[in-house]
This record gives sequence, structure tokens and C-alpha cells, in this order.
Amino acid sequence: MNKTHDYLTLEREFITGDMSIRELVRRHGFRNASVVHVQAKAQDWYGKRGAYRRQAQAKTMARLADSAARRAERELEVRDHALETIDAAFGAMEAQLQQTRRVQRDGEMVEEPLVRVTPKDFAILLDCVQKLERPAQIVEQRSLEVSVQSTEINVQQLARLAEFTRPRARGLSASGGTADDGR
Repeated sequence: MNKTHDYLTLEREFITGDMSIRELVRRHGFRNASVVHVQAKAQDWYGKRGAYRRQAQAKTMARLADSAARRAERELEVRDHALETIDAAFGAMEAQLQQTRRVQRDGEMVEEPLVRVTPKDFAILLDCVQKLERPAQIVEQRSLEVSVQSTEINVQQLARLAEFTRPRARGLSASGGTADDGR
């Protein structure tokens, strides 16, 4: 094997890849891994790999944030358009509800609404409007009510009850979630 090695290629493969130096040496057919280890230490390949990964992570996060922002902006545009459409429909419906026509009933001329809105129509409209709304906050509440009938309850029983109702260190947090899920 030739004594000259392309350390720049090895360095680039190591920094941008996931392989260890030992795997890199094996892949390139080196008989002695120590020369590559010496080169890697002298040129700080591990530090460069860490910097490369941090930079890649930062770019990925920036792209994800941009994508999320575009999605949120599009959602707002769709909601805004839907609200404008609903507003226009309300305006048209209001104008139509005020229109009347003259009809003959029981030999007498009466005015009746041109458009009739039934309770079912109104319920459907309200349902559509409510689908546009998001719940601002979902709240879960839990409570424990204890009623003691006995007049003879000792301190130890109260302490056991208090200990039972407190969140455990590895179990539930004070807010009701587990210690691991961040609630």
C-alpha cells in the first residue's frame, strides 16, 4: 500500500459520517489504525464533527421553524377567508330575511318572508362556525373529597391519608402529569 494517504478525504468522511475511526481505517484498507488516530487527534476531527453536527442541527431546526411558520400563516389565511365568506353569507341571509312577498291565504293577501330559516338551518350554521373556533385552553381538574364519620381518628391515620394523596417523587407531579412528561 502506498505510504501517502488522502487525510482530507478521510477527515471529510469522518466528520460528515457516523463511522468510528476504526471503521474508517477498515473501509480504506489501512493496516495500522494508529496513524489515522494520530492525524485525527492532531486535526481535531472529533471537535469538527461536533461542530458540523451542531450546524446541521441548527439548519434543520431553522428549516422546521420556517415550515411551521408557513403552515401557521396559511392556516390563518384559510380561517380569515372562511370568516369573510361566513360574514358575506350572513349579510346575504340578513338581506334575504328582510324580503317579503305577498301571498293569498284564506282569501286574504298577507306578507310572508321570502326565505324561511328553520331551527335546523340555524343549528347547522352554528355548528359550522364553531368548527372554526379552537378551544383556547383545555383544563382538567381533579378533586378528592373525604368524609370522616368517626370522631376517633388518630394522627397516624391522617398522616397516612395525607401521604397517600400527595404526589409521589417518581410518580405524579403536583400538576397531575408524570415527572417525566413535563406537566
